[in-house]
Amino acid sequence: MTPAPGADDGATLERVLAGTTALIAAVPPGSGQRPTPCPKYDVDALVEHLVSWLRTFEAAFAAGTHRPPAGPAPGADPAADFAATATSVLAHWRNGGPQATVTLAGPPTPGPMIYQMMVGEYLVHGWDLAVATRQPVPYTAEDADRAYAALHGMLKPEYRGEAFGAAVPAPADATPLDKLVAFSGRDPQWTAPAT
Repeated sequence: MTPAPGADDGATLERVLAGTTALIAAVPPGSGQRPTPCPKYDVDALVEHLVSWLRTFEAAFAAGTHRPPAGPAPGADPAADFAATATSVLAHWRNGGPQATVTLAGPPTPGPMIYQMMVGEYLVHGWDLAVATRQPVPYTAEDADRAYAALHGMLKPEYRGEAFGAAVPAPADATPLDKLVAFSGRDPQWTAPAT
């Protein structure tokens, strides 16, 4: 059985954020208007979402139980912004994050639940970015299993919307990543349209 994502020392989140940083850094020039598997975002909007929400998570851990401001949009180098914020988020996690109570948009939430949310958020949206820009997906099967366990426990039907649609059936022999992608409301066979 896969351990709960919040039960590690940050290693899972560190791997996921490192993979997502690499994806952002390798977005091909001129691809910002390409669609992604998440209909709410094109490539530029997805990168902005990834960076600004990581800054929001950072602010939430830094502020504890105080509601954080929305994270600012990325600057001229979104990969560098994301990498620096990831370093700060991981430092907060390793310096009391498992015992923290964090407030985002709703009631105070235990730090481990926010950790699980980040693992799922950045792996799924990282997959979105990878396939939209025709890059190799950098996440391991173990990380996909952990993200699936995280989202399965919190992504209830009433919380699904444009970013995480209704679950798509996955074949019995689906890989851990395909299983996660399907659960998050995406077609694992989605491919970027020809340019």
